[in-house]
Amino acid sequence: MASSFSIGPGPWPIFADRQRMEQVLDNLLTNAVRFSPRGGTIRVTLARVGDVLELSVSDPGIGIPAADLPFLTRRYFRASNVSPENFPGLGLGLPLVKDLVEAHGGGLRIQSEQGQGTTVTLFLPEALAEAPV
Repeated sequence: MASSFSIGPGPWPIFADRQRMEQVLDNLLTNAVRFSPRGGTIRVTLARVGDVLELSVSDPGIGIPAADLPFLTRRYFRASNVSPENFPGLGLGLPLVKDLVEAHGGGLRIQSEQGQGTTVTLFLPEALAEAPV
């Protein structure tokens, strides 16, 4: 599996629970590898857009049917093109990612086309002058 990283100029000041953000990144990268063919390239980009940090993980994997996209962040939901035999899992990863990102004041966007891959983008607000209470 190849990887590609694109990181815009920093610094990247955000207030976040490091363990929870590591959990978010681990889930996104694990999904990207799990659903991609051998030899595929996982792309990770990090950029600042205004006062928002955008982090995207893109894969060339199996993609997600359009009808399934609205349900991906529901607990226990798995895309209709995923068999438990080939792709084990419970359908808890993306709901957890969404909950953790929103708990940090951010948002999540999932773009995908079946057979063409998936891009998950996190939006996190830039740090305030002081940590939130």
